[in-house]
Amino acid sequence: MEEKNVTKISLSTFLLIIAIIAIIIMGVFIYNLNNEKTTEIQKISELQSQVNSLNGTINNLQEELSTISENINSNNSNENTSSDASETINSNSSNENTSSTKEYQISGIYYQKDALGDEPNYTFSSNNEVSYGSLWMCSGTYTISNNIIKINFTSAVDPDGNKANVTDFGVEKSVELTIIDNNTLKDNSDGFIYLK
Repeated sequence: MEEKNVTKISLSTFLLIIAIIAIIIMGVFIYNLNNEKTTEIQKISELQSQVNSLNGTINNLQEELSTISENINSNNSNENTSSDASETINSNSSNENTSSTKEYQISGIYYQKDALGDEPNYTFSSNNEVSYGSLWMCSGTYTISNNIIKINFTSAVDPDGNKANVTDFGVEKSVELTIIDNNTLKDNSDGFIYLK
């Protein structure tokens, strides 16, 4: 009987030792997991601060680009204004002896500046008729008043010769162009420049 108790005690002692070893191993494993989690949280915090820093840099660059763009637009409008003013001064000085202001007379073909490919163009004739297009053509009449060309399109024809409405081609029935000089026109709606 004593042998059985000794065996039972030693078996229970053995199981207790194994349980203690398992607890120690699990404790070390949990400790390592906790350290890895803390390290990952620190890395995430560092990455988030870098992202915030980059977002701030991007915002600063966008503000600088916006400022530069505004300056460029301001300079361009100032150049156009000074150009218009000098033309007005030149026009007024050359016409001091007469009471009328200079009105430009236009005729010929005006192509869109910096156009890529087969872009539409305006063709003005001396009998106040105008056409606009490249493959398809819109036709109409124009008048000039205070260096503003007012165009009224009345008909349109596609490349196959079929007649259509002007608006079917995405063209407004009425268009206004400003005459910069005899060789330069500016579309008042979209700002495109057309050169002779």
